Order: sequence, then structure tokens, then C-alpha cells
Amino acid sequence: DPELMRDAALGDGAQRQGMAACILASAHQEAGLAVLDRAIEWARAEDVSVHELVAACRRRAVLEETEVREESLTEAASALAGSWNVNDPEALAMTIERARRAGVSAQMIR
Repeated sequence: DPELMRDAALGDGAQRQGMAACILASAHQEAGLAVLDRAIEWARAEDVSVHELVAACRRRAVLEETEVREESLTEAASALAGSWNVNDPEALAMTIERARRAGVSAQMIR
């Protein structure tokens, strides 16, 4: 049974908690959002300290915010690139303003 094999490999509660804390610390330092999510989930299941979980959750929030900001920037830059040939000055002005708010460089907006 794979479940029993996994449990045997991970050891007892204290050992599992230690492994979860170690993986959480590593994911907190170097991992992307998906890996950090899994590490947080496992750490919660193994009752890793609240202090370690809070730090990881703060890091997760920063990663998520960065991801959202990068998506917004990419979408705005793409919309701007596609709008230069549109014969609607109002639509172009709105696209340029959206690009500015998203952080598209002034050089690209020109």
C-alpha cells in the first residue's frame, strides 16, 4: 500500500513535523507559489509552529502580489502593442492610461 510505505518512510509525528518544517523553510526561501502552497498545506497538517507558518504565508502573499502585478503588466503591454493601429483615439487613450497604471515603461508608451 503506497500510503503505508509513505508513512513508514516519513517516520513518527515528531520526525514528520521536523521534515515539514524543514521543507517549509526551504520553500519559503526559494520556491514559487505552487510549491510554497504545498509546503504550507503540509506544515499545517503536521502542526508546524505558527511563527514559521506566518512567515511562509507572508512570503506567499508577496509572491501572489508579484504574480498578479506581472500578469497585469503583461496584459496591459500586450493591449497597448495591439492598439497602436486602432482608429479610435478614445480607446487608445484608455489603453495608454491602463498601461501607465500597470507599470508599462514610458518608452513603450511613446
